[in-house]
Amino acid sequence: MNKTKLVLTAILLLGLATMQAKSNAAQDTNTVKSVELPALLIHFHPASTLYSLSSLFAEKTNYDYEYGYRRENDVPVLLYLTLEKPLSQSSSLIIRPSFWSFGRGFYGYDKDSVIRIGTDIGVRYYLSDSEFGDGIYLGGTAGLFYFKCKEEFWIGDGYKYEPKNSLWFDVAFYVGKAWKFSGVTLSLDAALGINLTNNLGGVPFIGDVNFCVGIPLSSKK
Repeated sequence: MNKTKLVLTAILLLGLATMQAKSNAAQDTNTVKSVELPALLIHFHPASTLYSLSSLFAEKTNYDYEYGYRRENDVPVLLYLTLEKPLSQSSSLIIRPSFWSFGRGFYGYDKDSVIRIGTDIGVRYYLSDSEFGDGIYLGGTAGLFYFKCKEEFWIGDGYKYEPKNSLWFDVAFYVGKAWKFSGVTLSLDAALGINLTNNLGGVPFIGDVNFCVGIPLSSKK
């Protein structure tokens, strides 16, 4: 992911959110109307799901002679599902379970299989409280996951790779926009965060972009 583009996107969306907040503050709060709230919204992630399913048809090779490592399947599996529980006209609880599976090469040896499974939990706040699930929103999440990969050791005259199990913990800040239609909601958001356990090594900062199609389940006053 191009982190520079992600940062610029987040800054732009944050600026739009600030302008929307100022506009809402200038309005008479007594004019806010009561609308029906869905009992639950299920947000599907079509882009990442279709991309992950393409791994079933990806070309498989036994050995990459140019780079010198074994490569069985280069398409990662990144599956997400977002559940949104309304708390009020402008806020909601977010639960986002996810599953990752992808490979990394190690110095010409076997491919490392990386697995991450768990969930993010957080809150979402819509800047316009005239209708739930529509307009610019801000959000924050904390994620806890089971993480498995191979860890590299130098022993004698060679490398040794052993499975390593650990917990992955991260926090992230989201800025996004939702468009509400009859029977469906579309949303697009971007996030910047930090992997506090730094499971992948290197820079601990993380980014995320989500395009979702939301389906409301039942409704209540």
